[in-house]
Amino acid sequence: MRKKQAKPIKAEKLNSYYEESRGLERELISEFIRSAKTH
Repeated sequence: MRKKQAKPIKAEKLNSYYEESRGLERELISEFIRSAKTH
């Protein structure tokens, strides 16, 4: 069980997608907070 270097492409894509979606989520939240403060 020591094959951590051979990473499946599927996992790589999922990981990058997850990171991207989290970044988008953070942006949305900060934007929402900004708009909530101005109103």
